[in-house]
Amino acid sequence: MENNSVEVVLYVVRHGQTIFNALNKMQGWSDTPLTIEGAEDIKSLGRGLKDIDFAAAYSSDLGRTIKTARIILGEKGQEDLNIIELENLRESCFGIYEGISGDEAWEDAAKKLGYNSFQDMLEESSHRTVGKMLSAIVEADTSNLAECIHTVRKRVTKQLEDLAEVTKKNGGGNVLVVSHGVSIMSFVTSLIEMPIPKNGLHNGSVTKVRYQDGQFIIEEFNEIKYIEFGRKTLIGTGR
Repeated sequence: MENNSVEVVLYVVRHGQTIFNALNKMQGWSDTPLTIEGAEDIKSLGRGLKDIDFAAAYSSDLGRTIKTARIILGEKGQEDLNIIELENLRESCFGIYEGISGDEAWEDAAKKLGYNSFQDMLEESSHRTVGKMLSAIVEADTSNLAECIHTVRKRVTKQLEDLAEVTKKNGGGNVLVVSHGVSIMSFVTSLIEMPIPKNGLHNGSVTKVRYQDGQFIIEEFNEIKYIEFGRKTLIGTGR
C-alpha cells in the first residue's frame, strides 16, 4: 500500500545573478555566467540553507543553474550530492528577444497588449501576469521559437511532479531544485493567481513547495530570508 504520509518538500531556487541579469538583457535559453555578486549571494544562500538536509538535487541543464546548485551544496557541506540536470527545468525561450535589452523586449510586449509603454502596463497589476507577458512576446517573435506559458508551465510542472514522486518512493525528504524566474512563476501561478512581482523574482530567492497527496502547496514564495541569514552567519564567523 502506498504511504501517503511520506513528506516531500521542494526548495525551488532562482539562479544567482548573471552578466545578462546585471546588464538587463533577455536570458532564456541563452546563458551567461554568474557575476561575482551573484556568486556571493548564492554562497550566502548555501549557508542560510545549512540546516536543510537535501535528499536530492536538481537543476536545469543551463550553466547558470548548475553553477548555482554546486555553490549551494558546497557551502552547506553536501558537495558530494549528485546534481541531476533536466532540460524541462529550463527558462522560457524568448525567440528573437534572446540577448537584447529587457526594456526593448517588454516595451514591444506592452504595446502588443495595447499599452503605450511597459511602465503603463506595470501600473495595472491585473495585466502584469506571466501568461499575458509571454503571449505578447510570442506574438511579437518572428522566429517562432518563443514559448507560451502553457508550454513552459506543462514541462516544468510535469518535471516537478515526476521528481517529487521519485523522492516520495525513495522515502521522501527535502529536494533542492534550481530553475529560472519565468519558469518558476509559470509553475506558481498554476496554483495561485498573482501578478508578476514588480522587479521579478529575486536572484537566489527560494520558493518552498510541499508535495502532499499528489498536490503542490506553496509555503513560501520569492523568499530571500535564507540569503540574509547566510550573510549574518558569515559576519558572525568573522570571515
